[in-house]
Amino acid sequence: MKRRDAIKGGLVTILSTGIAGCGILGGSGVQDSDGDGVIDSEDYAPQDSDVQEKSDISGSDSSQSSGPKTDTGSNSESELIGTAVGKYKAGYQGMQSSKDLLGTAIDSYGQENYGLVEMTLEGFEQDMSAFSDAFGEAASAADELGESEVQQSAIAGQNEIEHLVSAADNVRGAAKDAKNENWDDSDAKLAQAQTAIKSAENRHREMMEPSAVESRLMDI
Repeated sequence: MKRRDAIKGGLVTILSTGIAGCGILGGSGVQDSDGDGVIDSEDYAPQDSDVQEKSDISGSDSSQSSGPKTDTGSNSESELIGTAVGKYKAGYQGMQSSKDLLGTAIDSYGQENYGLVEMTLEGFEQDMSAFSDAFGEAASAADELGESEVQQSAIAGQNEIEHLVSAADNVRGAAKDAKNENWDDSDAKLAQAQTAIKSAENRHREMMEPSAVESRLMDI
């Protein structure tokens, strides 16, 4: 009984950070958050119905450009704005969806459904890497535009992703140890997950909402 209480206490701390899932079962493979006909696990930006694949973002970047393209090999200001806005939005929305998956995994851990933890977090690191790359491209474009605040916000997004990946890895490890009744190791990994999630939360506070990024860059 004490063991179960300890688990619940640790989960309360994690869930209080706002990472808790909202009913998305990542392992089911049938969730379509944006209603675009592409399931979240195969959707590059599961919260954006206009984006299903990474190439869609490249296309949307150019469509957002209001100015003529240059033939000099360098990006025009309008192209840079389109890249910064589009990539930032893709990274942000993808990261938020992945938080839901992490919350679902944590819920599964608390319910002692350790196999579902692994299923839910399958491909988590790979997906987060793609979202981090999107933030990186947004940061580069913002730097060229001289928009340091947007650049730093995108970098904060990359840092948040690093902490979330660490948290997911530890939750996965905690579930594996719990399944094998290695309780001390499981508790240690759960504590590390808590720390990583808290760090991710701190980085998130340094970020701008995508709408704020768009408004700021469109005013250039």
